[in-house]
Parts: sequence; structure tokens; C-alpha cells
Amino acid sequence: MARQIDDARKALARSLADGKRLLGDAHPETIERMASLGALHLVRGDVSAACELYREAIALAEPVLGKDHILVADCAVGLAFACRKLDTRPSRARSTEFLARGRRIQRRLREGLP
Repeated sequence: MARQIDDARKALARSLADGKRLLGDAHPETIERMASLGALHLVRGDVSAACELYREAIALAEPVLGKDHILVADCAVGLAFACRKLDTRPSRARSTEFLARGRRIQRRLREGLP
């Protein structure tokens, strides 16, 4: 299983590099790949790499897609779980903030609210 996860990580990293090169950093597909790679790093236990990717994805997605886009919400929730795994007081506080933000966006989108 570890080998499959590592193979997936390498494939996603290549896909992200291709997306950046062909589509640009701020293209929604590139940002989705970044978020997927962040999730995979989180599963592997590489929490700092996950945090870095989620933060970068949020920073790129907000100006292009808007602060209330579902991709921003998903990245915020992923970042919340990553921060929680860091298990330091500031990380736990940030985790709560990111989780609340992501869930708020997801709820508004689900309910069709602006």
C-alpha cells in the first residue's frame, strides 16, 4: 500500500508540474491538482508539505475563483486537518478557524445562498 501511495504522489507531482507549465499556476485545474497532492501528503503523514500545498492553493484560488468557491472551501478543510495533525497550540487554533471557514462556504453552497 505504501508503494501505491508513493507512486500516486509521484504521478500527482508530475501532473501538478505539467499543469503549472501548460495552464499556469492560477488555473483551476492546476489548483485542484495542488489540493489533491496536499491531501495525499496528509495521508502519507507529511503534514508540513500538505500545509504548504493547501496554503498555496488557497492563495492562488481566492483571487481567481473567489473566497467562497468550493475549491477554496475544500482546501481550507484540508488545511484544518493538516494543522490539527501538527498538534501545537497555534496550529490547533488555526485548524478551528480553517475548518469553520471551509464548512461555512460548503454550507452556503449546498443551500444555494450567496
